[in-house]
This record gives sequence, structure tokens and C-alpha cells, in this order.
Amino acid sequence: MNGYTIERNKKAEAFHALVESVATFFPAGYKIGPAETNPDGELTRRRKFTGPNGEKCSIRANSYPPAMESKVTTSGDTWIDGEFVDVRPYTGGSRGSYPEINTAISRGPEKIAKDIAKRFMPKWAPIWAEIVAKVNTGRAYMDRIRTATENMAEHMDNARLGSTNRKHNPSKTDTTNLAFTERAEVAVSEDYTSEEDPKALEYRVKLDGLTEAEAVRVLKALRG
Repeated sequence: MNGYTIERNKKAEAFHALVESVATFFPAGYKIGPAETNPDGELTRRRKFTGPNGEKCSIRANSYPPAMESKVTTSGDTWIDGEFVDVRPYTGGSRGSYPEINTAISRGPEKIAKDIAKRFMPKWAPIWAEIVAKVNTGRAYMDRIRTATENMAEHMDNARLGSTNRKHNPSKTDTTNLAFTERAEVAVSEDYTSEEDPKALEYRVKLDGLTEAEAVRVLKALRG
């Protein structure tokens, strides 16, 4: 281990000691997460925590630019189940930014904790509520798709359910497929072109490769 690595580890240990102290001054409902390591087994200089309503956040140390080394930065965490959930509004053709605050380490643990609770959380909490709503909408959407697809599977022999994706962002193309031959397919997604019901389900069917009995059952099911 070279001198640079030793110095970096010392800084990481000092950072986590600071965060542990900050956590003791958090208001009720805040929970600090464990220290994490990078793939090389070294401590990272970031610590996750949650707010009183489950808001995902993190505190990080800064190494660049040099003027920021004396401060810690608090920001929100928008990764849920391995997926980035983006609710930033468009302004002038580009997305806005999520709130974050910088607090001087010299202010001490108690004031850092108060700064997070009074200056950061009021900005982040309503955005987190939007993120949760979007995630719930996406999950409900995929549940509808999955249920519709499974219902179609009952009318086919040897149906094989495909995978679902983009659980949290229903504005993107989400499809669940039933692939039961190389050429036959039933794909279910939401139909955003429907004027009568923008949330109507859309079925795209390729029947070549089905037996006549299967094709009849599928068509009857689609006709309701």
C-alpha cells in the first residue's frame, strides 16, 4: 500500500467518523446507512441515509476542486431497485437539477445535521414524493401488463412469458411478450395513442406459427 492510498484511507475513515457524529444529532426518523467499500475494498467517501419519510439521501466528502475539500455535500439518491428515476422538469430545453447543499466541516456535526434537516430536506422531500409516485405508477402499470399477458397465455399451448423492463418509467416503451414459437408472438403494452382511453392496453399479435386451434382461441380472447 503506497503513501497515497494510506492517506486516502485516513481521509475516508475521518469522513465516516464525522458522519457517525452527525447522525447522533439528526432529528427523529433519520437513519444512517453503513459505510461502503469500492470494488478494491477501500472505504468510499460517501454515506447513505434516509429521511423521516424514507427519503433516500447521501453525504459525500469532496476532493475536487480544492476549495470544496473543507465541505461535505448532501444530495438526494434517485436510484431505486437499480434504476434511475428522473422527475426533473425541462427548462429551456434541458432538465433542471436536483437540490444539494454544501456545509463546511468546521461547523461541526451538530450544525451539519441541522443544516441537512432545515435547509436540504424541505427541498428534497417533495421531489422524493414525486419519485415514489412515479415508481408506484410504473409498478402498477407493469402489473397490468403482466396480468394481461398471463391471461393471454392461458389460451396458448406451451406459452413462454417474456421479461418485463423499465418498471418505474411508464412513459417509455414497456412490453411483455408471449413467445411460443419462433415466429408467433403476442405483445402487450399500453396504448398511448388511444383518444378514448390513454391507458388502454394494446395487443400486437403475430399468428403465423400457431396451430389453428391456438389462433382461434387467441382471436376469441382478444374479441372478449
